[in-house]
Amino acid sequence: MGRSARVWRRDRSFLISASKHYVVPAGSAELADAQAIAWAAIGMYPVGVIVLCAALLYGCRHTLLLGEASTPYSRSVSFLHNPFAPTYFYFDILEMTKKLLLVGFASYPRRASNP
Repeated sequence: MGRSARVWRRDRSFLISASKHYVVPAGSAELADAQAIAWAAIGMYPVGVIVLCAALLYGCRHTLLLGEASTPYSRSVSFLHNPFAPTYFYFDILEMTKKLLLVGFASYPRRASNP
């Protein structure tokens, strides 16, 4: 088992320790690049999951709405629409969006303003 990562701040640089050690000086272009990638991932993940699930459900909407026999594709994404009546197959997308708006954006980290 690997050790958990720890972050130490020493002389305005960050040492991230896991199985390997990386030192990234504070204020460097490398740290700015890493932070930009991290913020992009934090912003894209919640919205991307909702869009992906909506795209998956879009592919089997005719089967669900018309009450046709289930296809292998509609059975493979049944975890998204089984809890709901076929007419309301999209409700899981609405629930995910509600959770994102109520919890996700309300707790989104804010940058401290400089005095």
